[in-house]
Amino acid sequence: MPTPIDKCLLCGRESRPGARYIVTDRGASAFLRLPPPYKVLRCVPCHFRWLNPQPTEAEYTELYDDKYYHEASCYFSEDSERKAKFEARLREIRQHLPHDIQCPVLLDVGAGPGDFVHIALKMGFKASGYEVSKFSRQEAERRYGIQLLGEDTLDLQPNTLDVIHLEHVFEHITDPHAYLELFRRGLRPDGLLVIEVPNQFDNLRDRFRRLVPRRYGHSLRYSLHHPVFYTPRSLRSLLEQHHFTPQRIRQYYPYMRLYSNGKVTRLVKRCLCYLSAALGRGILIEVYARPSLAGA
Repeated sequence: MPTPIDKCLLCGRESRPGARYIVTDRGASAFLRLPPPYKVLRCVPCHFRWLNPQPTEAEYTELYDDKYYHEASCYFSEDSERKAKFEARLREIRQHLPHDIQCPVLLDVGAGPGDFVHIALKMGFKASGYEVSKFSRQEAERRYGIQLLGEDTLDLQPNTLDVIHLEHVFEHITDPHAYLELFRRGLRPDGLLVIEVPNQFDNLRDRFRRLVPRRYGHSLRYSLHHPVFYTPRSLRSLLEQHHFTPQRIRQYYPYMRLYSNGKVTRLVKRCLCYLSAALGRGILIEVYARPSLAGA
């Protein structure tokens, strides 16, 4: 049975008589078209949102079957803009690392079909990846001859990594506190944690989609696969709880080709992209953070 989560995963508050801290976010729940008993809860003091109840480990295993990865075509296409995005990010990661590191050790968590690991290896990183999906691991080996980790639970040796990277993975993790502790232990003192997650509900695109929910309704599969919903504020707070110091947090609109079907649609979405960036309401959140001395 799904597991109820009535306590805020960020600040720890829970409702009690006379203090209703946890409420149902009816707008977010309706936007995802969640069937009973599922709904989106929101902590009033810290504004953090999460799915409640949450599927069990066995239910998530069933949810992330091969069909899920076949449907997630944007993660398996070999689009040039996706490649350019990864190359640009790796160049920026280099700039954030100490200049005396010649071959940075990088781990891509949730590596999918191995695209980021493949590009990182070509750009001089000592890169490896962790991926729970057997289908994705097989795809990485077929495409690039890369053998991704994933048969066992992720475990990191202390102070062994220069970079840990998660691209649309952190929002799938049901216990972010445990993983952040693991990441902090695995990173070297001058290491870098790079996370990208969707900015659900509060970006301009989702606000527009709420006006026409019938057209943009979500299937059950894509309603339940995010157990938590981050904002820049909540990500900063969560990272600081685990002794990470954010170096940069930005919101932006992604590369466009995978999200566009025609010339007019592309033009509208590009305009929305620039407006979202100007207003700080992009659909993606990108974070660069370092372990802080306080957590050493």
